[in-house]
Amino acid sequence: MADQQGCENDRVRERLRVAILEGKLTGKLPGERALAKTYDCNVKTVAKALRSLPDGWIECRVGVGRFVTSVASGGHVNALIIRKLSPLLWKLSRGLPNIAWVEKMFEKPSRLSTFDIR
Repeated sequence: MADQQGCENDRVRERLRVAILEGKLTGKLPGERALAKTYDCNVKTVAKALRSLPDGWIECRVGVGRFVTSVASGGHVNALIIRKLSPLLWKLSRGLPNIAWVEKMFEKPSRLSTFDIR
């Protein structure tokens, strides 16, 4: 019985992971009961599957709900690429920028300087 529950948890976790990566689950997640109905399983199985997703994928806000983070959906990476490449492409269209400016553009960003596009 325990093996069967473990397999069910793995199945639901994998389906949640794929849905998040494909962008089918974004923003605020449906409640555990709704997810259990969607994935045809027990509510406790959904709760365990959500807890077993990689750290940082789901943000829990007390009294509000669970949210898919930009780490899971790739939003932080896209925002960083857009933020870094847009000025560079603009400068390249107007002539070759100096190498110091390009190096500065791609320095390791501080945690506070990254932002999220939703």
